[in-house]
Amino acid sequence: MTKYTRHGDTNTSLYHVWVSMKQRCKSHPNYGGRGITVCEEWSDSYISFKTWATQNNYSPDLCIDRIDNDGNYEPSNCRWATQKVNSRNKSDTVIVSFMGETRKLIEVIEELGAESRYHMALRRLKQGWTAEDAILRPPYWRKPRYSCNK
Repeated sequence: MTKYTRHGDTNTSLYHVWVSMKQRCKSHPNYGGRGITVCEEWSDSYISFKTWATQNNYSPDLCIDRIDNDGNYEPSNCRWATQKVNSRNKSDTVIVSFMGETRKLIEVIEELGAESRYHMALRRLKQGWTAEDAILRPPYWRKPRYSCNK
């Protein structure tokens, strides 16, 4: 197969995923700048990528997601995921130890039905609060600045 096989997919969303994936690895500091590459099989052949995609439940409403965020774009490290799942598999996702379990902050917040508290909890964590206090304390509760020892 030649590198420039005509496939008729130039205007499809899957083709744009393939082109964007390769471009990120060439020029974006958070991808290529971190050493993330596209495997040779996919980099050299859109048809190979398309075959993998269709065999792995590709749908235009899904995003390509690297399972290991530090790994390369290759069949064993990629999946199709919703934008919500994809956005939670980023290197800047906040991980907390909450009630003895290590989890993503956003998932703890959602499980508690407290989505409106996410940014407040994030701010509190940056100030050094424990995850439990940052998430569970009422919005206007503040840590005492000093103690009164009488």
